[in-house]
Amino acid sequence: MLRIVTLIVGVVVLAVSAHAEVWMVKSSGVVGCRDRETLAKLDPSQASHDGAAPDGCVLLYPGERLLDQPEVGVGFNEFIRVQRHDSSTVFVTRSAIVADPGIGSATDDRPE
Repeated sequence: MLRIVTLIVGVVVLAVSAHAEVWMVKSSGVVGCRDRETLAKLDPSQASHDGAAPDGCVLLYPGERLLDQPEVGVGFNEFIRVQRHDSSTVFVTRSAIVADPGIGSATDDRPE
């Protein structure tokens, strides 16, 4: 009985952790930083005009898709941790990203 309960709990945990929200970067000039503290200290005007990001940060591409990396115990925060296409993890501000609209549902009716 204990094995069955352990198996069920394991499957539920894996199913919940496998679900990730997909986000998109709103516009150019969005900066993502390796740690939350660096991003919190960053002034939005610090991304230089030559396209370089401050130390410990990178410029994200407009429309770049990001996977949400949930953090337990953080609660609602201005900064969220996301994973980029190259598997690196950065923190971005919530106002700089939007939920990825995707391609839509294959079963929804579409206007002609």
